[in-house]
Amino acid sequence: MAGRYSTLGVLTRLHGYHGEFMLISENLLEDYVEELEQVFLIIEGIPVPFFISSIEWHSDKSLIIGFDEISDEATAAAYIGTEVQYVPPISGISGETDPDLEDLIGYQVKDSQHGVIGKITEILYYGENVLFSIEGPDGKEILVPVHEDIIERIDEKSFVVQINAPEGLMDLFS
Repeated sequence: MAGRYSTLGVLTRLHGYHGEFMLISENLLEDYVEELEQVFLIIEGIPVPFFISSIEWHSDKSLIIGFDEISDEATAAAYIGTEVQYVPPISGISGETDPDLEDLIGYQVKDSQHGVIGKITEILYYGENVLFSIEGPDGKEILVPVHEDIIERIDEKSFVVQINAPEGLMDLFS
């Protein structure tokens, strides 16, 4: 996982008179982009959340996008050239869907070698590193990296995250 945010594109120009933008990406845009509810505009180096009011495909590398917080051309003009980032879904993990990480709070975590290790109580972000904070049976906090090489499966029906912790990781918390 490359970090919490990924670049979606840049707001290159206005589209229409209701504060919508043309967003251009350097990469091909994925289908899940249509399902995003919010993105982060990078303002003075800080990701600021904006809720999406409309999104329409323009090409495989561009979108027409509108935000709840921007409803007129004058306000929108200030954001031309702004980078747009988003929180990508978990990739490389088998399951019916790719849930947002925060949705996994409360899920039970089972390790392929150690069995049930506890429940996810928090998602921690340390720069490029994302961790599950898991409350173990004895109340101890167990930290497990959120990485496609560790997470084997997410079962949304039984609320279980199946992992294969690297050798020695669980020993750190016993």
